[in-house]
Amino acid sequence: LAALDAAQVEAWYRPNVSQVRPQVVILGDIQGTSVVEQFARDFSGARYREKTVAELKVAPLTQIRSREDTRDIKQSATVIGFQGPAFSDRDADVLDVVRNMVSGLGGRFFEELRDRQNLAYTVAVMTEKNRWGGAIYAYIATSPENADRTRKALLNQFSVFNQEPIKDEEYYRGLVSTIGGYLIGLQSRFSYLNEIARYSLYGLEPDLLEQYAGRIKSITVEEIKSVARKYFNLDRHALGLVHGQGEPALTR
Repeated sequence: LAALDAAQVEAWYRPNVSQVRPQVVILGDIQGTSVVEQFARDFSGARYREKTVAELKVAPLTQIRSREDTRDIKQSATVIGFQGPAFSDRDADVLDVVRNMVSGLGGRFFEELRDRQNLAYTVAVMTEKNRWGGAIYAYIATSPENADRTRKALLNQFSVFNQEPIKDEEYYRGLVSTIGGYLIGLQSRFSYLNEIARYSLYGLEPDLLEQYAGRIKSITVEEIKSVARKYFNLDRHALGLVHGQGEPALTR
């Protein structure tokens, strides 16, 4: 980035942004087609061209990859991630449920690593869902002296999830949290517009957005176990470590 100059940035911007016909999403009562006609007129003509989303295939992760850094901070942070499915894959919906089963207050990872083992200040599990692939990863922050033990304990939680049975209460908690969080998110007009645009750019019908809750309700315990074993492979994961050097913060 440091080697780029203004002329190079402008030369890229014109054909890739300013001269590409945009995706326009309108939400609300527009009183007929007059607004649509305006956009069609403004973005027509020879200066605009169509551009499709690049097909960036994801290279499979075949081994353990790791990167480490050291900072003058009070906590050490660890991220463990696995490759995940694409946005439109059924497995992506299942991993949303898994994420809400293990993460946050009452979640399996949170209760074990923070409450029982007293290892972590923060435990969170997140998912990324893109057009051609995705990821599921866990973030944990702890005191520097506990960093190695915390990393091993977090890895073990993924292994345990693959092996232990799922309790009814955590299964239903995962379903309810996933559906509830999704519907609350869509109450924001900005988030709703973003989702409609994303479905359209990914080549999916926006109606699928309204079917999300129904898809989540249909997910079974057996499906969750199968998908977890498929993606939580400890021989193929990415590891990121930021080692802290400052004085450890208080756990409580």
